[in-house]
This record gives sequence, structure tokens and C-alpha cells, in this order.
Amino acid sequence: VSTQSTGILNSYALGTSKRFLRSGIGTQLVLRSEELAKEKGCKAAMLVTTGMYSERLFKKLGYTAEREVYYSDLKDDNGNVYLKETDMLKKFTKFVKVFNK
Repeated sequence: VSTQSTGILNSYALGTSKRFLRSGIGTQLVLRSEELAKEKGCKAAMLVTTGMYSERLFKKLGYTAEREVYYSDLKDDNGNVYLKETDMLKKFTKFVKVFNK
């Protein structure tokens, strides 16, 4: 987690063990990160998700999807896809949330 001098919380990685999926740990990690960011004077948060579970989590917590980029659209000069899609990983989604005062 970084707040730099921009006043924006940038979350770079969030994960839990598969055995703790749907236990609420991810939600608590995000909420605590938001609390810390607000204490440091942040007015908003920005992050990028790659999986459907994290996408659902951030939507549930009030984040707004601003942009989606599908893996199939990311190709080198020869037309080869950089990232292989899986059942759960198909795109990057940029999310933003403005914190309440």
C-alpha cells in the first residue's frame, strides 16, 4: 500500500490463502487499509484487479470500475497474446473510490 504525496491510496497486492476464501479476511484487509489511508490524509483509493473474486470484493465495498482491459487485447507485434486467460483471470479492471469525509 502506498499513499505517496498524491493523497491517493494505491493498493498493489492483496491476497489470502485459498483456505480462507469467503471468510471476510480480504474485506477486513481493505477496510483497514482505507482507515490507515484516511488517517494519512488520503481522499481516494485506486487499484487494479485481475480476478473475479477481487472484482466482486471491491464492487461490494463501493469501488467504481473505470476501465477494463482484456488479456486477449494485449498482444506483441506478432499478434501473440501476452497473458493467457483462465476461467478466473480474463482482464484487468481499474477501480476508484472517493472516501467520505
